[in-house]
Amino acid sequence: MFEFLKSKDTQKKETEIHKVGEELFRQISRARNILDEDNFNRRINSMFSAGYIAGFIAPKLSYLFEDNKTKRKYLEQVLSSIFPSSGIKFFDSKLNAYNLGKSLLENENSNLNPEDLYKVMEEIKEYELGVATGNDEISAWEADNNYAPFLLLDYLKSADN
Repeated sequence: MFEFLKSKDTQKKETEIHKVGEELFRQISRARNILDEDNFNRRINSMFSAGYIAGFIAPKLSYLFEDNKTKRKYLEQVLSSIFPSSGIKFFDSKLNAYNLGKSLLENENSNLNPEDLYKVMEEIKEYELGVATGNDEISAWEADNNYAPFLLLDYLKSADN
């Protein structure tokens, strides 16, 4: 609405953010078409998937926008376009789980038993691997117009989790 009132710079930035969302949606939609619902839901709700999505979106947001409020606005738009009813809730819950896990590991007085601490550590590693993978893939995509991101799709299709 009122696109004619937006500056050319804002329109260009919105187009770039939209392309990021479209690419994520493409990979996720292909996986949804291939997998049965249970496997798809299990994989897309993983810490790796959340980390990958964050790692894929964040560099573009940081490049295009300086203030956190604007970054958050466009993050919410992208996530809502991919997951209409739960996008930002999904992202925030995984980020909160990651941050809580990090603080539990850093707290020497944690009441968690070693087995639970190990599980927390594995979830943190999975999220961080997802972030790194998403970062690497958006960098490759931006460096080569012929590159088609595929690592999230490959992860979603893989059998082990």
